[in-house]
Amino acid sequence: MLDLDLEGLLTEVKALNPAPKTMVVQFPDGLKINLREVVERLEEATHAEVISVLDPCFGACDLADDKAKKYAADLLIHFGHSKLYHAAVKTLYWPLHYRVSEEAIWKIAGKLKALKVKTVSLNAASQYVKDLDRLSKALEREGIHAEQGKTKSALERGQVLGCDLSNPRTVEGAVDAHLFYGDGLFHALGLLFASKKPCYQFNPLLMEWVDLNQYHDKFLRRRYALIGKAQEAKTFGILMSSKVGQFRKKIAVEAKKLIEKHGKKAFLFSLDNVNPNALMGLGIDCWVNTACPRIATDDAGLYKEPMITHEELKVALGEKKFEEYVFDEIRH
Repeated sequence: MLDLDLEGLLTEVKALNPAPKTMVVQFPDGLKINLREVVERLEEATHAEVISVLDPCFGACDLADDKAKKYAADLLIHFGHSKLYHAAVKTLYWPLHYRVSEEAIWKIAGKLKALKVKTVSLNAASQYVKDLDRLSKALEREGIHAEQGKTKSALERGQVLGCDLSNPRTVEGAVDAHLFYGDGLFHALGLLFASKKPCYQFNPLLMEWVDLNQYHDKFLRRRYALIGKAQEAKTFGILMSSKVGQFRKKIAVEAKKLIEKHGKKAFLFSLDNVNPNALMGLGIDCWVNTACPRIATDDAGLYKEPMITHEELKVALGEKKFEEYVFDEIRH
């Protein structure tokens, strides 16, 4: 069950001094069904001008602080994610939480017991991370010790992103297995490739247990096929994003130099919302993505030309062996 906690939000906004006169609100695409209700409540409670950003939002790396600044907003409210970066304007991060059910807890405990897991690392994306403590206490009562990794980064304890798996690495040596609590495969696959321990997922929306280890070889076969196509390419397009959380110009420029070192052509392209239509008609044989890693891993099938990561480029050009495969990450 999704917990918007609107009353808590309104209390926090009304307590601000000075009171904001203009607010910009930003929702991830999957939660825009709640946008009108939130905006109406904000306007009624504060009498402020509220501007809703409808551009796609895929995470806290997609922060609309540049737009809020342009609209001279006193406050940006970013829904669905927790803080990753210092924003250009005053920003209130409002993660939306799903409450873990008792049924989910007992299913997870039962599966871990059956697998003889004595110590498990608990991991979740921002909308589920709040309930990891409750899940941890329940597992401890069942005789299963639970760990939640934490680095010095802005990520919360136990929080993972598909592009940042630094937290679980801190407890890798202390656990028998890793569990990702949440929906979708992007974060879960990142966890799988960040660890040498067995990895599992429990999807609370579908109430489904998933053995992530089954995806390891399947994923690598798909990536190997794309790398094979990239080896035949003569002209490469390197995609960059100007979004603060995805800005990797240095890596993009290094990729261009590496391609040219191998006698091939390379061009740098800036695009904040990467999609197939935007890449048509440019005469590119292969795309190298340095923006959100999800573009190359989750969405590669949408593109006519192979879409690879900058790490995979090194394999395609013979600079690294495929056995040294590295999942693309952006550490925060």
